[in-house]
Amino acid sequence: MTEQELENNLKKIAETLEYEMKSIIELNGSIATGSLLNELSVQFEEENGGYRLAVSYPFYGKFIDKGRGPSTKMPPLDAIKEWTRIKGIPEEAAFPIAMKIKNEGFYTIGSNPQKQDRTSRGINFTRVFFGQEEKNALKKNIGQNYMDYITTILTKDE
Repeated sequence: MTEQELENNLKKIAETLEYEMKSIIELNGSIATGSLLNELSVQFEEENGGYRLAVSYPFYGKFIDKGRGPSTKMPPLDAIKEWTRIKGIPEEAAFPIAMKIKNEGFYTIGSNPQKQDRTSRGINFTRVFFGQEEKNALKKNIGQNYMDYITTILTKDE
């Protein structure tokens, strides 16, 4: 495998991961303005003679991904107002929603905020990277690509 073929394979892996992340967001109905979907990107970038996986999305995406526990800080009221407007909820509901998020945290549909450990926050769209099964598949795929590349280089040198 040539270096160009390796880079093409890494690009395909990044495209697949990005597609899977966006699919999780869509399937969970976590779309208001669409900016999270539009700004989310996954790329392999060259770094120090190797490659690194670069994942980019808007700041608030971390709250969609992981949720938010109770806090002393209020979430941004303007963002909640915009969300209520888009979702067709009366704007007067924004402040009570923000207070509830402040006091109780943010959990998604299907999670159980009554659980003592409260581990089920957010929609976990980054699980395509961080689940053990996904990590193993990614390592195997990348590892195999590198092995093919190294084998090709060694064979060419003989």
